[in-house]
Amino acid sequence: LSLGCSPEVGRIALHEKLYCDRDFVFSKIPTFLVGAAYIRASNTDKFAAHPEFMCFNVSTESNIFVMYNQQRTGTDPPNLPTWLTSQFELLEPDACADSNIPCDTSSMAQTIEYRDSRSFESYRGTRMLGVSIDKDIWTAQVGPGKVCIGGNHGVRDNFVVAAAPRIPVGS
Repeated sequence: LSLGCSPEVGRIALHEKLYCDRDFVFSKIPTFLVGAAYIRASNTDKFAAHPEFMCFNVSTESNIFVMYNQQRTGTDPPNLPTWLTSQFELLEPDACADSNIPCDTSSMAQTIEYRDSRSFESYRGTRMLGVSIDKDIWTAQVGPGKVCIGGNHGVRDNFVVAAAPRIPVGS
């Protein structure tokens, strides 16, 4: 699974690192994701293309969240991986009313925001500090068992995967 470092499980919180090999940290999180378990994988793995690149087990009915970089390939329409569009649904505020996910409807889109926690030189030599980037949140409901997700196909940054127990409707 990893070219850059060994993946580890963490809990989503402000200022937690997204990847085990980068200094990118969560800087804005919808409330329904705070505390969710996530896989802190390698951003270097963003070039992986295997259809079962990341597999893990969930012990109960769960919502799986894939946080996917909005700065995809620059193509029109976006060239999203088939595994993402066939297994997951883009989480948008209007979809929240019909789901059992307690969405943060105060924002126009369901996204997380992250930034580099240190200064760095950009490709053009311009000094950048704390540049924030959004990731779309895609979701799927799964039962207990093995979950597999395909590779990122070289998009700007690797995706981040989180899991949270399913919340029964009406609770």
